[in-house]
Amino acid sequence: MSETDTPPDDIQDFLQPGAPSRDLEYLAWREARIKQALEADLAAPEQAVPQHVIWKKFGIEY
Repeated sequence: MSETDTPPDDIQDFLQPGAPSRDLEYLAWREARIKQALEADLAAPEQAVPQHVIWKKFGIEY
């Protein structure tokens, strides 16, 4: 173990919801990415990942 004194990281600090971003560049980038993903999904719906596959990946399948 290291002899360096560091404060313990509490997982709850990372789980607290933060305020929504107000960075306009980030918001514009995020909006563009969402539009790009939706356009790709509408252009080729047969290539879309089924929702149940995503649920299974994250362990939230019903």
